[in-house]
Amino acid sequence: MRVRTLLAAALLTVTAATAASAYRFFFADRLAEQLEQQVGTSVFVVDELVRVWSYQDVDGYVRFDTRRFRCAVPASATESIAYLREVQRRREQGDTTPPLLALFGKLARPPLWGPVLAGQEDGVASEQIVLVCDRIEKPRKRFFLEGH
Repeated sequence: MRVRTLLAAALLTVTAATAASAYRFFFADRLAEQLEQQVGTSVFVVDELVRVWSYQDVDGYVRFDTRRFRCAVPASATESIAYLREVQRRREQGDTTPPLLALFGKLARPPLWGPVLAGQEDGVASEQIVLVCDRIEKPRKRFFLEGH
C-alpha cells in the first residue's frame, strides 16, 4: 500500500512538472517583438491589464487587453476570470498596485475580433494574434518588485 502511495505521489510530481514546462516563459517586451514568430507556441508571460472589454460579443470567451497583447480566456475558466475581475476592480478604484497578470496560454489567430479574411500567401493579414489563455494567475511577488 505504501509503495502505491509513493508511486502516485511521484506520478503527480512528474505530471505537475511536465504541465508547468509546457509553457515557454517570455518577458512581455521580448514576446511582443517576436509575436509573429511565436504563433502556435504555448507561452507564460506577465503583463499589465489595460481593460476588460465591456462589450463581450464572442460566445464562450471573455476578451481583455494587456499593455502589449490582445487576450481571451474561456468563460469556463471561472477562477481565472474572478482574478481578472478583481484586478480590474482594484484598478478602477485607484489602487496603486500594478495591475499585473500572469498569463498562461497559446498564441493563435482566432476570429475573436472580427471575421477571418482568407487569400493571402503568408497568412491572413486581417487576423490579429491573440493570447488565448488557459489560465490567469497572480504573478509571483518578484514581478511586482522587479518589473516584468
